[in-house]
Amino acid sequence: MLLRPIRSLMLIAIFFLAGYFYARFQISENCGIDGGTVENGYCIGVSQ
Repeated sequence: MLLRPIRSLMLIAIFFLAGYFYARFQISENCGIDGGTVENGYCIGVSQ
């Protein structure tokens, strides 16, 4: 019974990290399509 809250927190953390890395992958992929590179989380080398 005690493991249910801990398991829930672990699942929330796992899904949060999965979403974080998925978003970073999407940003780098979109930046690469536009001809830039990602440095420190920012897309560099793309002009609008």
